[in-house]
Amino acid sequence: MIDQAIYHQLLQEASRLANAYYNDDNPLVSDDEYDALIHRILQIENNHPEWISSSSPTQRILAMARDKAEKVAHSIPMRSLDNVFSLEQLIAFFKKSNLEKAELVAEVKLDGLAISIEYINGHLNRALTRGDGLVGEDVTQNIKTIRALPLVLNLDNPPQSILVRGEVYMNKADFITLNQAQERKGLPPFANPRNAAAGSLRQLDSQITANRPLRIFLYQLFINNAPGGKNHSDALEIMRKWHLPVNPLSQPIDSSIDAQNYYEHILPVRDSLAYEIDGLVFKINDYTQQDQAGYTQKSPKWAVAYKFPAKNAVSRVLSIELQVGRTGVITPVAHIEPVIVGGVTVSCVTLHNFEDMYKKDVRINDQVWVKRAGDVIPEITGVVPKNAPRQPLLARPTHCPTCRQTLTFESTFIRCTNLDCSDQITRRILHFVSRKAMNIDGLGLSLIQQLVSENLILSPADLYSLNRDCLSNLPRMGKKSADNVLNALQQSLNPSLDAFIFALGIREVGIAASKTLANHFQTFDQLLKADEKTLLQLHDIGPQICANILAFIQMPSTHQLYQNMVFAGLKFKKPVNKQTLAHMHCVLTGKLSVLSRPDASDALSARGAHVHTQISAKVTHLIAGESPGSKLAKAKSMGITILTEQDLLELIAK
Repeated sequence: MIDQAIYHQLLQEASRLANAYYNDDNPLVSDDEYDALIHRILQIENNHPEWISSSSPTQRILAMARDKAEKVAHSIPMRSLDNVFSLEQLIAFFKKSNLEKAELVAEVKLDGLAISIEYINGHLNRALTRGDGLVGEDVTQNIKTIRALPLVLNLDNPPQSILVRGEVYMNKADFITLNQAQERKGLPPFANPRNAAAGSLRQLDSQITANRPLRIFLYQLFINNAPGGKNHSDALEIMRKWHLPVNPLSQPIDSSIDAQNYYEHILPVRDSLAYEIDGLVFKINDYTQQDQAGYTQKSPKWAVAYKFPAKNAVSRVLSIELQVGRTGVITPVAHIEPVIVGGVTVSCVTLHNFEDMYKKDVRINDQVWVKRAGDVIPEITGVVPKNAPRQPLLARPTHCPTCRQTLTFESTFIRCTNLDCSDQITRRILHFVSRKAMNIDGLGLSLIQQLVSENLILSPADLYSLNRDCLSNLPRMGKKSADNVLNALQQSLNPSLDAFIFALGIREVGIAASKTLANHFQTFDQLLKADEKTLLQLHDIGPQICANILAFIQMPSTHQLYQNMVFAGLKFKKPVNKQTLAHMHCVLTGKLSVLSRPDASDALSARGAHVHTQISAKVTHLIAGESPGSKLAKAKSMGITILTEQDLLELIAK
């Protein structure tokens, strides 16, 4: 006869074996023996459902799929780290807080997804992604599928609240296996382990997440809303004792001056690690010193990421394609043999323009050096020399590769001026739906290309005429996917005016100029009536941009697109703030502690202020944060009004 005490003994044994396997890399039994133990626990629970414990390994994958991710506020803000790229920058970072000689803790910087996990009375209660640092997505059911993470902490008297933070990641070998499975199913492979981990953790269906090989390392501990342990290194030890997974490479460092030794120890073994890292993290160990250093709006002043240099790899140019952009510019794009650079599989690299391609002397069949600039954007840095005969350089085209229109030459640009060119239409619509424009989820390049090739859409306004039948009949588009796209389109019909202006893709009109136009004209109807004199009086609008705007608003197709959008239900959000600061021409300098510089600039622009980057006779106010530099002295010499960050906050609060 099985009693409840034996059941709990089996749970403890399963927890012990899982910890040894997942956290210590020291399996104590074979997979078959472990599976047999789990099966025995499951049989007992089937016979005695009233015994089922939340700590049971069978309780990890029971949630139903969600309709959407719930957004939840972090109880403690989840800030990101500033980056440095040299020992000198690292020392300077801590020197700003007079902590360059303070004891540090060194950790590897995993290339994964940041996560915050809450335990209440020892039971895993909630898990949130970083989100914007203040609000994250609830991924509680998905985080429970990570077997290295205990569902219940084995503590006699656990604190009421425990908050741990760390990184969810995927081993490189597991990533390869996952991509092989994706290809067998006819699904697109993931770009890199980080994307695979992030996409898996944010699945709405935890059953899918459970089949993805996610892992986790934790690096921060709060107990009852205060930092846990005597200091940071003590917090790591506490988590290890609680069988929470902590990276074994963490170690104390005497000071930032000695950090290079750890850097030089880790860099050579970077590629041999089972997981991707893109740098190191150095943190002040002492909590009192952390408090003294404090925070900026987004980052702690007591911790920093020391990034590794960009990785280089060698590949071969298979072909060079001419790509037509949304404004008609022809860009040469090199298709190369797939190569992993900095953990990402790269098979396509832009050559920017023909001048750049000729300067680097890139030709088909060449062996080339490929790197990811800042470990993000792939680029060809040069050609590997060889003595064998080479292919001729690709000649500048004279006709558009898509519509065969004769091309025009503008300085370094070669442009197709046919607005009906299908590639231009595709790229214009792709820009229109992008996140900083109309922000329409579910409409990627491949789907837009299908819609254009089928003549279902010829302009952004045509998107709002799509229906469920025409979408669901497209390849890889079922009724549910079609409904998601249609819902996203409907939700996009209430944009801000500046987002809509940016979405239209007027040549050389970026986000800042779009805000300037929206703040001045207030409505799109008024913008359509703009004249040269009015436009040239606006900040950020020079003669060339003015000419581009006038050409755009004078085209009949622009008026037709706007009328179609209004007919579809377009209604602009009302501006939140009045133009109370329209008289101000501002420059921001130094570090702000409450608002980030971009947020401060947006807040000023939203109230009509003109934000400049340089001091000039036009500037009326300088807003000076910490370490303002030479701009402060220049502004004083010119009699410009100097405002503090507190003055700024009071202005935008009115």
